[in-house]
Amino acid sequence: MKNRAYHEYYLEDAMTNLAILLDYAVNYHHHNIDEFWQCFLTTDSLAERFSKGNPDIVSGHSGVELYYLITGESTADQQEYIEFDKSSEYWAGWVLAYCQWYMCRSFAELSRIISPGRLVEMYPLYHEMDVIHMVDAFQNRFKNSSANR
Repeated sequence: MKNRAYHEYYLEDAMTNLAILLDYAVNYHHHNIDEFWQCFLTTDSLAERFSKGNPDIVSGHSGVELYYLITGESTADQQEYIEFDKSSEYWAGWVLAYCQWYMCRSFAELSRIISPGRLVEMYPLYHEMDVIHMVDAFQNRFKNSSANR
C-alpha cells in the first residue's frame, strides 16, 4: 500500500471540496474549467498543499472558500452554493481528488494525462462506475505516455 499524503478520514472532505470548487467556478462564475484549473495549480501553491494533505486546505476550507482564495475576488457578492444535482464539473473535481490521493501523484501530473475538460467529456460514460475505473484510466494513460517516450 502506498504511503498517502493524508488519512482516508479526510478523503471525503477533500473530494467534496474539490468537486464544489470546480462546480462553483464553472457553473456559478462561468469560468472555463481548464483555464480555472490552471489557476488552481498556480495560485499560492494551493494545489501542492492540497495534494500534500494540508488540513487547512483539504478540510478547513469549503470549495466555495477555495474559489475565493484562488481568484482573489471579493466575497461581498458571494453567491450561495446550492447543491441540487451533481454536475459533470462536480464529478471531475471529485474524481481528480480521489485519483490524486489514491495514486500519490500531483494534480499537475494528472491533468497533463487527462485534463478536467476531458474528464467532463468522460462523465456520461464513467460517472456511474466505481471511481477505481477512473484510476485505471489514468494509470493506463500514464503507462502509454511512458511507453511513447
